[in-house]
Amino acid sequence: MINRSMIFYPVAACFVLVSACSFGMAASSPEINDHAINTAAVQTVNAIQTLNTGKKQFSALTLTAAVQKTQPVEDLVLTATLPRLVSLTSTQRPTTTPTVPSLTPLAPTAIPPTAVPCNWAAYTDDVTVPDNTPFYPNLAFIKTWRLKNMGSCPWTPDYEAIFSSGETMSGPNSLQLGRTVNPGGSIDLSIKFTAPVAIGFHTGYWMLRTPVGALFGLGNNQSKQFWVTINVIPLPSININTPLDIAANYCAAVWTNGSGATLTCPAPNESFSTGSIMLNDAPKIEKDYQDNEPALITIPNNGSGGMISGRFPDVVIKTGDHFRALTGCLADSPDCSVDFAIRYSADGGSVQTLSTWTETFDGNWSRPDIDLSFLAGKHIQMTLEVNNSNSSSTNDRAFWMAPKIGP
Repeated sequence: MINRSMIFYPVAACFVLVSACSFGMAASSPEINDHAINTAAVQTVNAIQTLNTGKKQFSALTLTAAVQKTQPVEDLVLTATLPRLVSLTSTQRPTTTPTVPSLTPLAPTAIPPTAVPCNWAAYTDDVTVPDNTPFYPNLAFIKTWRLKNMGSCPWTPDYEAIFSSGETMSGPNSLQLGRTVNPGGSIDLSIKFTAPVAIGFHTGYWMLRTPVGALFGLGNNQSKQFWVTINVIPLPSININTPLDIAANYCAAVWTNGSGATLTCPAPNESFSTGSIMLNDAPKIEKDYQDNEPALITIPNNGSGGMISGRFPDVVIKTGDHFRALTGCLADSPDCSVDFAIRYSADGGSVQTLSTWTETFDGNWSRPDIDLSFLAGKHIQMTLEVNNSNSSSTNDRAFWMAPKIGP
């Protein structure tokens, strides 16, 4: 009697071996080792599973195998009855649908917005005088910053720009904005300075101030300053002894406009927008009078504060020296209306006004003749200046004919 619990493995092996024996009876029986038996058993199980999947039903299966080993043994006949294999129909399969728990999505956590400071500024541009712009000593210029209101509070007209540290360069200690700048808006902040006497780089730092005295500026913590930096360079050399022919040396001067921009000398063409300086050897002036002496044709830049200014290098004044010239408007400038000025700096000191007067297109000229004897022995820097008197430089072609310093 063979134990049923041990029948499956031999039965599977014998099922395969029957096939092998049926083809090998006529020839000599090959040697069958244990490994071949194991392999046949696995294949038999797979075959049974395949038949069961095909839904074929078997009541019994009898397998017989004769196994020949290297030493002849008795034929071994195994008989096995397999249990009835029953396939499940679709009606017999489990019908229970698994229950998927419903999930309620979590509401996103609200992130509070970052509070915008009330007073906060950002620098956006140097409208005039970029960093390290060269200037001669004692030359006046206007620095304009473009600042943006990055805060949540408007800047009222009472807000101020204040000097913070560094060099004042003869600028004011404070200057009111003069208009409202709403959040997101910008302002062009202009301050007039004068280049120091000392050669080299000079920097002044500035901040903003609220009407109640709170300081603020740039950067994430609103504490950074904005600044003006210039490079003071030596004046070009000319004959420092009088007499001095100013017309012949007019490009030895530094010419600037009301915005502080340095002008090309001589200008390639006349310009009412930026201002220009040119020399005309035979100008036609008011009353259509054609002259044969050289004249400087000076045009101030357009807009409020429009000006053109030429600052000359040092010249040593002697007793009896005068400043002389003929001034007025050109013949093709019927709307000309300008203010003339002569200024000077003695021995590197502050700029002083020597004389001022107004010229219009009225058929008259002016002949300034100024005694400079009170400056005898001093090194002076002479400045010739023309300002537009009505915020427009259109037709403001002003001339300085034969300007000279001498006896």
